[in-house]
Amino acid sequence: MLDIRLIRSQPEQVQAHLNLRGGGQDIGKIVEVDREIRLLETKRSHLQVESNAICKQVGQMRRNASLGESASSGQEQEIQTLKERANQIEQEIAV
Repeated sequence: MLDIRLIRSQPEQVQAHLNLRGGGQDIGKIVEVDREIRLLETKRSHLQVESNAICKQVGQMRRNASLGESASSGQEQEIQTLKERANQIEQEIAV
């Protein structure tokens, strides 16, 4: 079994050793899929950070409204817009 970290760091050497062993498998597809997975994980992480920030902002806005500050229709609309964006992010993450 090959370690993905070794394939990432030294793909040419891993390919050369596989060729010497007579396997002839091309690790190019493995490297490509691994790169795509890592990009998707990074995107998911960034989306999660954005979602957390939105939820925190909505919570703060609701707390302010419950502490006696009346929420204007503009604030309610902003809260709704933020909640919709958070839902959209959650759907993107789920895919």
